[in-house]
Amino acid sequence: MFHVIISEWKQIVVPTQSVSKRYQLMGANLKRLLLILIYLVIFSCAALLVDGKPPSDLRNLKYKMVFLYEESTQKMNENDFYRFHENLGRFYLDFAKGEHIRFHVEGDKIQDGAIIENEEESQGQRIKHIYHVKIDHERNRIEWICPNSKVFIKKWNITMEVATLLRFEIHQDKIQTELTIAFGTEKDLKAAYSERVDKIWEAHNHREMKNAFAIGKFLVESNQMHNNPYLWNIDGIRSALK
Repeated sequence: MFHVIISEWKQIVVPTQSVSKRYQLMGANLKRLLLILIYLVIFSCAALLVDGKPPSDLRNLKYKMVFLYEESTQKMNENDFYRFHENLGRFYLDFAKGEHIRFHVEGDKIQDGAIIENEEESQGQRIKHIYHVKIDHERNRIEWICPNSKVFIKKWNITMEVATLLRFEIHQDKIQTELTIAFGTEKDLKAAYSERVDKIWEAHNHREMKNAFAIGKFLVESNQMHNNPYLWNIDGIRSALK
């Protein structure tokens, strides 16, 4: 009789444990579903927080970030810089290793009217440009202009468009660069600040400019600058680029 009671008790307990496991499994699945829904809501809200369109008038940029860099012409003069700029596509990926992804120049050389396709990424933000190049020798000014660069922010899975302008001012004693990222609305500018766009791309710009000028100066010092650009060799400095 005792054996019968134990058997009956086992028959009662086993189903109870099975039901408990099923409830635990259901609870875990519900938690996962809830997390997915929360992420979807966050991504949807993030998309609503930006207009995502570039400024309509490049002559009147109200909402922008500007990053400056400057180098002395002591080791790379005006003529050296123009020649280096014309052929810098050969080493562009070295300017910011791991962040410069793609660089293509139609016609190979960067001359007035050239079109440059460029893609780069830094700290979860990827940007694609199609630059149009303007070179004004009389004013000693070079401009790369992209009216609708596409920025993808991985964290929020959103894409927005901005205007990007890169300007080189060549003076007798120095070369100044000015990188401008311009937004279509104040809302987009504020959203960009909240995602540290200014800090991320200022650091990126400083890194690529520092390395670019280091390469240019190396080509001058190693007496290669006015040789055939296809024979330029920067192995002597490549390991020092950061």
